[in-house]
Amino acid sequence: MSRESKRLNVSEIDFPEIRQNLKDFLSSQETLQDYDFEGSAISTIIDMLSYVTHYNAVNANIGINETFLDTAQFRGSVVGHARQLGYTPRSASAPVANIDIAVNNPSDQSLSIPRGHRFKAKIGNETYNFVTDEEYSTDDAVFSDVRILQGSIKNIEFIFDTSSNEKYVIPNSDVDVSTLLVEVFDSRTSSTSTIFTEAKRLTEIGSTSNVYFISENPDGLFEITFGDGVIGTGLENGNLIRVEYLVTKKTEANGASVFSSVDSIQGNSNLSITVNSRASGGDERESTDSIQYNAPLSYASQNRAVVPNDFEAVIRENFANVSSVKVWGGEDNSPPVYGKVFVSVLPESGDVLTIDEQNRLLNEVLLPKSVITVTPEILDPEFLVITMEVFFKYDPSMTNLTEQQLENKVVDSINNFDENSLGKFDNVFRYSQFLQTVDETDSAILNSFARVYLSKRFVPTLNVPTTYTLNFSTDLYESFGTRPVIFDSTTFTIRGVSGCRFKDFLNNDGTRRVSIVRGAGVDETVVVRDAGIIDGPRIILQSFSPESIDGEIINIEAVPASYDIVGTLNTVLTLDCDCSRFNVQGEVDTIVSGRDYSGVNYRTFNRDSGGTVPNGNSAVTSSTMTTTTTTTTTTTPPTTTPPTTNNDNNDSSIY
Repeated sequence: MSRESKRLNVSEIDFPEIRQNLKDFLSSQETLQDYDFEGSAISTIIDMLSYVTHYNAVNANIGINETFLDTAQFRGSVVGHARQLGYTPRSASAPVANIDIAVNNPSDQSLSIPRGHRFKAKIGNETYNFVTDEEYSTDDAVFSDVRILQGSIKNIEFIFDTSSNEKYVIPNSDVDVSTLLVEVFDSRTSSTSTIFTEAKRLTEIGSTSNVYFISENPDGLFEITFGDGVIGTGLENGNLIRVEYLVTKKTEANGASVFSSVDSIQGNSNLSITVNSRASGGDERESTDSIQYNAPLSYASQNRAVVPNDFEAVIRENFANVSSVKVWGGEDNSPPVYGKVFVSVLPESGDVLTIDEQNRLLNEVLLPKSVITVTPEILDPEFLVITMEVFFKYDPSMTNLTEQQLENKVVDSINNFDENSLGKFDNVFRYSQFLQTVDETDSAILNSFARVYLSKRFVPTLNVPTTYTLNFSTDLYESFGTRPVIFDSTTFTIRGVSGCRFKDFLNNDGTRRVSIVRGAGVDETVVVRDAGIIDGPRIILQSFSPESIDGEIINIEAVPASYDIVGTLNTVLTLDCDCSRFNVQGEVDTIVSGRDYSGVNYRTFNRDSGGTVPNGNSAVTSSTMTTTTTTTTTTTPPTTTPPTTNNDNNDSSIY
C-alpha cells in the first residue's frame, strides 16, 4: 500500500469531515481492513475522537480570534486590545438639562447650591431624579445656566495598601465617569482632602500631579489607578480614597423638560425654574463594535486634532451623543474659509445638538485638542428630504396578496431602505439600488419605477426681509423651457396677498428666476417677479418677508438633475413616507397576466407626473410601410412627428 494512502487528512475542522477522514485513514491500515466501521464499536470510538478534535479546533479558532482587535468577540478581549492603544471606552452618559432658578422671597440674596442638589422630572408614569454635579453661587437669588444630570450620586471608599492586591473598582456598570469626584485623605480620621482629577495628557503629568487613571476591566466595570511618584503623585499606605459617582438610567430620561426641586436652597423652597434646554445626551456605554472602530482612529490621532480624521476620532472618544460625524476643512467649504475646520454632529437623540451640548463639545473636547492655527466651528446638520412617487407592475398569479397589501409591503421595504441606507452623513441615495429594493419586496413584482423629488424645509422670519439659501446638495434639473424646476411649495401670504407660492421662470439669458405667484393656469398672477434665483444646487430666496404661512414651515419641492442623490458636507439624506407627495401604486402587468396578448395597449410608466402612458408602438404600427421585392424585404423606419412644445406647467417632455 502506498505511503500516501496512510496519511491522515487534517485540513478539515468540521465534525462530519473529521469523522470521514479518520474512517478513511483507519480503513487504509492493513490490520483494520476487515472491520465494519459503520456497525462496529469502533464507530463510537471514531465519533469520540472526531468530537474531541472538533472541539479543540473550535477552541483554537476562537482563541486565535480573541488575540486580534478586529476579530475579537468578547468585550473583555476588545477592551484589552483597546487599552494597549491607549483607548478608554466611553461609559454610560447621563441626560443633561440646563435650567435657570429664581428664588422667590429669599431669606438672603447670597445663596449657594451644593453638588448633589436634587431635582425631579416626570416622563409618562416614570419619575426621574436629576442632580447638580458642581456647586453654584449667586448674589441676587438667581442662578443662571445650572447644569443638572439624571441619576443618583453614590460613593465608595478604599484604603490604600501596597501589600494588598485590592482593585479600586466602581461597582456599577451604569456609572457616568465624567461625573467622578475622587478625594484622597491622609487617613480615615483626616478632615481635609486632596482632589484628584482624571489624567488626560501624559506629557502634562509630573511626579507631583494629583491625577488618577481610569480604565475598563474585563468584567465591564471601571477601575481607578494612581501614579507611582514618577508619573503622577504616589499614594501612601493608610490613605483613604473616596470616590463619588453618578449612576444613571441613560437614555430613559432624554427629553425631560419639566423640573421641580426636591431639596430647598438654604431653607428657601419657593423656586421658579426656567428650562433653557431639555434633557438630552443620555446614552448607553460604548458598544464593542464602536470600540473596534474608534480605538485605531484614536491611536492615529494621538490625542490631538489636526486633520479631519483626528477631529472625528476625538469626538467619538470623548462625546457620547453621537450617531454620525462629518468634518471638513475650510478650504472645502463654499465659499472657502481658511484657518477653520467645520464640524457637524448628528446626535443619537434628536436632530441637532442642544446649545449646551455644542458648548461642551467645543470647549471641553475640540478646543483643548486642536492646534492654534485651526479654529473649529460647529454647524447643525442640514436635512435634505427625498419624496417620491413609486409605481410597480406585478403578476397576480405569483401572489395571494391583494394589490393594497403589496403596496403596503413596498412601503415597509422603503422604510427599511431609509433606515439602513440613509440618515447619516456621506450617504448616497442610489436610484438603482432603491428600485432593486422595491423589486425584491415580493416575487410577484416584475419591475418598478420612481419619480424622485427633493424637498427643503425652513421656518421663515415673518415680516422681516431675509435672504434664504436652500442648498439641495445636488444639481437641480436644468430647464431651458417651461418645464419647472420648483415642483411645488407651501402657500403663504405676502404683500397682503394670500395663497401665494413659489414658481420658477426662464430668463432670456438662460438662467432661471424664482417668482411668487398666486393661482394657476389662466388665473395665475405674479405677485413678486424677482423673488430669487436658481444657481446649480441652490435656490436663493432674496428679501423674502412673508406675513404668514399656511402651516408651521415653508416646504419647497424641486426636481433633481439626477435620480442619484449625494449628501455633501453636513447634508443628511432622509426619505419621507408620510408627506402628501409620497405615493406607492401597484398595477397588474397585462402581458404576463394574459390580458393583453398583442401588447398594443400595454401601459408603461412615464418619467413625467402624468402617470402611465400607452405603449407608443400602437401609433408607430399604423404608419409603418412594408415594401416587398423579389430579393429582399425591407421595413421602412416609421415616420414620426417631432414632439410639440407644451407651454403650460404640465409639459410631458423628458427632462
